[in-house]
Amino acid sequence: MILMYHNVVPADAPSGYRFQCITLSELVFARQIWLLRKTFRLLSLADYLRLSVSQRKSGKYASITFDDTTEITIECVWKLMKKGEFPVTFFVTSEQVDGGPLFWVAYLNAICHEQVFDELEHDGERYLLSGSDSRIKARDDLMSRALASKDPISYCAGLRDNYRVPERIMKYYRGISSEQLAAAGRCCWTEIAGHTVRHPVLPLLGAQEQRREIVENKEFLENKTGRSVRYLAYPFGDYDLRTIRVAQDAGFEAAFAVDPKELQVNRFFEYPRVGAYTSRNLCTKILLYKFGLYARNK
Repeated sequence: MILMYHNVVPADAPSGYRFQCITLSELVFARQIWLLRKTFRLLSLADYLRLSVSQRKSGKYASITFDDTTEITIECVWKLMKKGEFPVTFFVTSEQVDGGPLFWVAYLNAICHEQVFDELEHDGERYLLSGSDSRIKARDDLMSRALASKDPISYCAGLRDNYRVPERIMKYYRGISSEQLAAAGRCCWTEIAGHTVRHPVLPLLGAQEQRREIVENKEFLENKTGRSVRYLAYPFGDYDLRTIRVAQDAGFEAAFAVDPKELQVNRFFEYPRVGAYTSRNLCTKILLYKFGLYARNK
């Protein structure tokens, strides 16, 4: 199976970051790697895709991928890789590189969960952030409103005018650096792959906007790493036929969803992945996968 991770953070990360379900501590991630190495042969994404269908279904092989790829995640994963090297693919959103603006969902998480603000006012609504329940409600409501606007990136840009994320919090959220990208390009254990420019919901965009998000991201990452960018992960796992055509035309070898929509016969552009979050969550999925009860990668 292909595992989809997001954030790995040190123990001193702010509580709001650690609260998010897609975030793991270094210790939890190290335990998961130990479990995965005992259970599977860990392959690079390229080697995994070269397996036959029967080999992929055997339950003997796995590949590790990360979406979004923050600076702090790279630091944490790199430390563990040096102790016992294993291949990893990092899908990178290029606008976040070198301290660029956070992609819009990460920004909402930061302003709602990190206890930076006592309250938020936006779009005629006032949100109190006095406790975990109210913070969750504020984040979920703002997320819904952003999506309903059909342009969540612009919606959240309006919030940034009044609510800035302070540096003490930003250092845990900011994207990968150019130096890290160059180092990953030189490392035989890592692969840098595409995740669009701004992390939009691709089906909300027109065909030309989708092309810009995907192609400019690919070109940017190739310039930074000096290597070909072969793979694409659709933000939020969401895509349509236009997205697939753009990815194919751009020269990607494969593209990754979460739950495939099966829009084409060519499944290499709708590859499924398994979300890897808490240790209990991952252990359950591994057991189901090993015994043939979990939907396996085709």
